[in-house]
Amino acid sequence: MTFRSFLARLLLAAGIAAAIAAGIAIRPAAAAALLRADVVVTGDVVTLGDLFAGAGDLASTPVFRAPDPGVDGALPASAALAAAAKAGLEVSGVEADTVKVVRASVPLDASAFQHVIARAAASRLGINAADVEVAFDGLVETVHASTLAAEPATILAMSMQGSNGRFAARLAVDLGGGATRTLDFGGTATATVEVPVVSRPVARGAVLTSADVGYARVDRKRAANALGDMKAVIGMAASRQLRPGDTLSASDVNAPKVVGRNEYVTIVYERPGLTLTARGRALSDASAGEIVSVLNEQSRRTIQAVAVSAGTVRVEPVTPRFASIAESTP
Repeated sequence: MTFRSFLARLLLAAGIAAAIAAGIAIRPAAAAALLRADVVVTGDVVTLGDLFAGAGDLASTPVFRAPDPGVDGALPASAALAAAAKAGLEVSGVEADTVKVVRASVPLDASAFQHVIARAAASRLGINAADVEVAFDGLVETVHASTLAAEPATILAMSMQGSNGRFAARLAVDLGGGATRTLDFGGTATATVEVPVVSRPVARGAVLTSADVGYARVDRKRAANALGDMKAVIGMAASRQLRPGDTLSASDVNAPKVVGRNEYVTIVYERPGLTLTARGRALSDASAGEIVSVLNEQSRRTIQAVAVSAGTVRVEPVTPRFASIAESTP
């Protein structure tokens, strides 16, 4: 080996050593963990990663049992630090003396339980759950279920009377980790239908408008004869006095009267190329298209006419009838 080649190898080795030393010098030291002041968990346990920012490979290490869903827990910082030390996690700082630990949850209020019971009742009645109205006998408290539950609340048992819809139901709320809470409910589950319902008092003979009637869900039994289409109601006249909450049957409404009894009307008689008018007095009420008896004020004769519009009736032309040969033969 020549002196030149030896020197080259020496310089190469020195360069490699310098590069290694430089790499060691610029490599960042592992950051120590920081204890948080507020923690939100979704599972059944609290891990080092939940409590400490920068827990690294130890983040998934379980250290405490999580509080029940929806419950806030207070963990002393000393307990969290002891758990970190036991697991070998280096801690660089603490944000507070106490760590607030909150278990995320799905709040189940009365409407949520009504939905669960409505589905069960609908299955028994053979209708859609949206057509079942559930009412509880008393107040219902809000219960918190696990966010990881596929079904936060399920039916354990349910009895129901078909005659009046009375039910008794037992439900289980999933708290996570195999834990459940059992709740008992009583009330009524009513099969309903959406129909037009009177929204304010309406006098007999008044013409119904959209301000007088709106859709509402009522017991199917109560709506057995009710009109289901708003088009069959709006623009019709009330045949009786209507009260708020009333459903409407075909006998409750009729076509509005355009001619009133003892009301003066214009009698119109039309033939091709000829139109005659006269004054008369209606002898009865009539809706558009109905036959009404009218006293001709000029001739004092009573005629039959068709009510056309407010204050106007029309005399229908009589089609001449000619006897056939067979009818004229003795």
